[in-house]
Amino acid sequence: MDEQLIKEKEYLMTVFTDKLPNDNPFIIRVAEDKEMFIISPGANVFGSELNKISQFRDLYSTVLDLRNKIGYSLEKAIEYAYSDEVMGNYNTLHTSGNNEWLAYYFIENAMFRVETMWDILAHIYNIKYDLGEPIHKVYHRRIFSNQDNYRKKYWNGNPPQDVQEIIDYINGDDDTDGEIWKGNYSFINTLRNNMTHKFSISQSNMSSFAFEMKHHPSYILKRLCESFAMLQDFLYKTFDSILKDTKNE
Repeated sequence: MDEQLIKEKEYLMTVFTDKLPNDNPFIIRVAEDKEMFIISPGANVFGSELNKISQFRDLYSTVLDLRNKIGYSLEKAIEYAYSDEVMGNYNTLHTSGNNEWLAYYFIENAMFRVETMWDILAHIYNIKYDLGEPIHKVYHRRIFSNQDNYRKKYWNGNPPQDVQEIIDYINGDDDTDGEIWKGNYSFINTLRNNMTHKFSISQSNMSSFAFEMKHHPSYILKRLCESFAMLQDFLYKTFDSILKDTKNE
């Protein structure tokens, strides 16, 4: 493997790591080895805040679990994508071998879990801003939508700055000229939708049903790893602001 490919591989392996603390900051400890669990917090203001902390506690634990599973899938995908077999024998029309298949397999695993983590971020904002949306109706494509109907429903037409930053990222224009590419969210979201409704991302498709040439796994991985890193940044900033507000209250 030449020096440029080694640098690419090292970058992908590190860009999404060390973004979130491993210790859940929303765990309320009542003794050295005991935690507080809030089941029926009561109807007063203090009980309401305890209930929120309890929900954030569970969501943070879910985020860490997803992060570890996504990270494992990405690491395996990078390993196989940058193997000599894939780098030396990749062909747009054919599969180069088992390593290529495994690279796409782990990419697909990571993509679906990243989608779930975006919805977890939406759940956090549903609680943080008391949007009152039932759990089964919380989707990030609605909470962080640029459409007027959703902006009015959730934000009275004027989303807070932290929400607007997420909306701007999700709707960012595509640009692959810089070191960190723009439009990664849209690319991955489109690819995942295609995989769900149209065709396999590991195969080129040329028919009246779909015409799409497959992307090299390393290309998908750059966009997926950077998008995952940005998602974790949003999660970190959100949790950090919640913790500061909680301490102030």
